[in-house]
Amino acid sequence: MSRVLTIRRTAGAVLVGMALARGAAAQGPASISQPRPLGPLTAMSAEEQTRLALSTAPPEVSASASVYVLGARGYTRTRAGTNGFSCLIERDYLDTVEPVCYDAEGSATTMLARFHREELRAQGLPEDEVKRRIEAGYREGRLSAPRKPGIIYMLAPEQWSWNPGLKRAWNAPPHFMLYAPYATQAELGGSPGPHTPIIDKPGQPDALMIIMAPGAHGH
Repeated sequence: MSRVLTIRRTAGAVLVGMALARGAAAQGPASISQPRPLGPLTAMSAEEQTRLALSTAPPEVSASASVYVLGARGYTRTRAGTNGFSCLIERDYLDTVEPVCYDAEGSATTMLARFHREELRAQGLPEDEVKRRIEAGYREGRLSAPRKPGIIYMLAPEQWSWNPGLKRAWNAPPHFMLYAPYATQAELGGSPGPHTPIIDKPGQPDALMIIMAPGAHGH
């Protein structure tokens, strides 16, 4: 087998893993019990959240980005940026740790849905109800899908999400995400593979297209 083919197949396997890790909210647990280097996001100090959030975008981007940290009642802005980008740590599940940095378009749309999710969680609502209310927010126009192309940086070496294929949390590889509202995998030509991009959250207003960073690999 040629080295090029091996690299392509490896990249394809990693992409599939990323799709599983971020695209199976209905099947995953509300809380992750698998041990990992990072503790729960809510147990991290504001300083540690800031360090990790800023590590997920290129320095020339994060240096001028706004920063948000998660507290008991939701997110609070701790630094006002000047370039329209917003860096923070999200959690698809209660125990995941997923540093992201949104551009201006994502900051005005998708990020606000993530903020609302944490506000609902702070009220003690079960995860199924949180999901239902987010969906209702999009449906009723209180939340908005991105209106134009844009990017989310997820380049932090420390990012942990649930991988249902592995049945555990994994150290997700550095990657970029592009806004693709309501897109499906079928619209990209079929199943994900070495030559096919992957759609995360297919068919939803916050659907995203995953692109791996050069040299990325997961653990």
